[in-house]
Amino acid sequence: MIKAVVYDMDGMVLGGGRFSDAYTKEFGITFADMQPFFDESFPKCILGQADLKEELAHWLSKWRWKGTVEELLEYWLHRGDEIDTAVLNSVDTLRAKGMLCVLATNQEKYRGEYVKKELKLAEHFEKIFVSNEIGYKKPEPQFFEAIMEFLRERDSSMQKSEVLFWDDREAFVEGAKRFGFEARFYTGFLEYEKEMKNLKLL
Repeated sequence: MIKAVVYDMDGMVLGGGRFSDAYTKEFGITFADMQPFFDESFPKCILGQADLKEELAHWLSKWRWKGTVEELLEYWLHRGDEIDTAVLNSVDTLRAKGMLCVLATNQEKYRGEYVKKELKLAEHFEKIFVSNEIGYKKPEPQFFEAIMEFLRERDSSMQKSEVLFWDDREAFVEGAKRFGFEARFYTGFLEYEKEMKNLKLL
């Protein structure tokens, strides 16, 4: 029996495309110009080991950005922030039935705060797990362990097999399975809804 559902954020609860895709198209640079940042600097931000604003300051000229770091961050935050209301409505339905629903995302602190407060996602989930706060990221077992610890605080009898994990990245789904969660690969709302009905959750 499923007692809790873990949702992925980007590509499931939120859509609208990636920041880098929008940026390269709008400002006429290639992803190769941005890749060193995403390979070297951004991973540290995701784990809470570096501040995104400080890291971005080194890339403004390379990325042909004419404004300030604050303005670049504002631009970034508004890319990929389209809420999938169908998914979110299903979360609200589950929670109304008493199901524990949490959100899990690999994210640096500014976007983490943005989705919690500005997009108000924190109002729909029991808790939002953000990698920069945990110090680990999906699919590391320590990230999943942080989720499990929280769920057991809510229900001391909670077992890993009673947690359903959804993500649109297969590597994360496989990592969740290795940890012991029931995990499903998210390909779109219709397939998700069908599976949730098969499981008699919706």
